[in-house]
Amino acid sequence: MPLPKLPRSRGQAPAFVEKAVGKKGAAFAGLLFHMGYVLLALVLLNVIPEDLQNYLFTPAGVVVVGTIFPIIESIRAVCTFGTDDDTIWLTYWLAHVTLTLTQRIRTLTVTLNP
Repeated sequence: MPLPKLPRSRGQAPAFVEKAVGKKGAAFAGLLFHMGYVLLALVLLNVIPEDLQNYLFTPAGVVVVGTIFPIIESIRAVCTFGTDDDTIWLTYWLAHVTLTLTQRIRTLTVTLNP
């Protein structure tokens, strides 16, 4: 029995956003929804108390959000029959490894050549 999946936007806005902008703005609705999501995240980051921000954005917090959650979602993706979600998570892991290696090589280069 596959695990239940979290809903994904797949680049599309929810029905209430598409209804609000009308049929002519349906293509714009997805972009509008994602811009609203980013704006909400930025507002929340400014509203959250600084002590809580310092607690959440520690190296351990980044590992939980950037590694543990994707591991769980990757396992869920592999348990499904479709390949769309597998491709999404494979792309995530390739980007994750590329950025991690680039960061480590840069750190090593900077420490060896001050």
